[in-house]
Amino acid sequence: MKRMMFQENYKKAYEAIVPDSALVEKMLLLAEGQEEQKEKAVKSGLVRVVRRMLMVAAAIGAFVIIMSLTVMPALAANVPAVYRFLQGISPALADFFVPIEKSCTKKGITMQVESVYVEGNRAEVYISFQDADGAGNVIDGEIDLWTGYGLQSRTGCSVIGGHNFAGYDAETGKSYWKVSLQGWDDFETDKLTFYVYSILSRISEEKRELDLREALTEAELKNVTLSGGSWTGWTETTNCSVQRTDAERREDPRPVVSVMKGKPVGECLVDGFTVTGIAFLDGNLRVQICMGDQSRAVRHVSLFLTDKEGNERICDNSVVWKESWGGVDYTFYEYVFADAAADTDAYALYGLFFEESGYVEGDWSVTFTLKPDERE
Repeated sequence: MKRMMFQENYKKAYEAIVPDSALVEKMLLLAEGQEEQKEKAVKSGLVRVVRRMLMVAAAIGAFVIIMSLTVMPALAANVPAVYRFLQGISPALADFFVPIEKSCTKKGITMQVESVYVEGNRAEVYISFQDADGAGNVIDGEIDLWTGYGLQSRTGCSVIGGHNFAGYDAETGKSYWKVSLQGWDDFETDKLTFYVYSILSRISEEKRELDLREALTEAELKNVTLSGGSWTGWTETTNCSVQRTDAERREDPRPVVSVMKGKPVGECLVDGFTVTGIAFLDGNLRVQICMGDQSRAVRHVSLFLTDKEGNERICDNSVVWKESWGGVDYTFYEYVFADAAADTDAYALYGLFFEESGYVEGDWSVTFTLKPDERE
């Protein structure tokens, strides 16, 4: 009975909430401070943090970005998980969100919309994923959203967004995410639908040493059409500028650069990493790695070069391209460390190999309302 009263009182309190301007300003300043701290990261998870932070900044401005939650606070056992979760993030922040607690189960995994904040054409949604049977065989920690997610209403739908891992609650087996969304038009709150097409359920990171004694001092080059990377910086650093005619540019405007002709694509792992070449060329150190098939996975590598004095540096430039084999597109990266003498004993090279896999296509969808008189 006490638990029922607590839930009713808690939900009723949200109906009378009016955001305080001073509190909003305080949260904005807090978010900016956290942004500055995140910019100092240079190793583990840098690529995915930068990508997600930029997406969130474009979608929601500087409202709040909180990623530090890894352990939920130990509150009374009879308090529902969503309230413990919101209070664990920030008691002040929790006042802006309306608890929803509606779910959808597909492929043995339950997605639950935990709480929502909507203002005009902006929305922030806290969601969770957990194994439907509670066994934790699939969802047992951090996961990632994949291929698509969004929010729809009668008057508008989201057109841009970002997502941040918010924490894992071992007690409930829930992996929480905060999704920030923005649409062209205001969201009508009498009927909203939040959806996620698929997730990546396994995330790993491994440190690997790369043996520079295998580095070559000569390597044949080949021209590739880029799908990403620092094209201008690459050509300046490597002196490998590829001249193209106007007709060639009109046919395919993507830049073309010269990279090492390393291990052929047919010898690369389709579902893992393959180092396809290491060489000291023209005063630079080049490292080429195949990331395999990335259509249902995400793989990144952050490389670090250390000299005898212990000074560590990241690569100066990198480029990305794709090669096909057996109907599968393989993604390749080549990294360059400028001004690295061809002395295999002068340096040590290691990489942080980050992988998100375990693709699950569930097409989860939850429809709910924010109108107080229609809440359950």
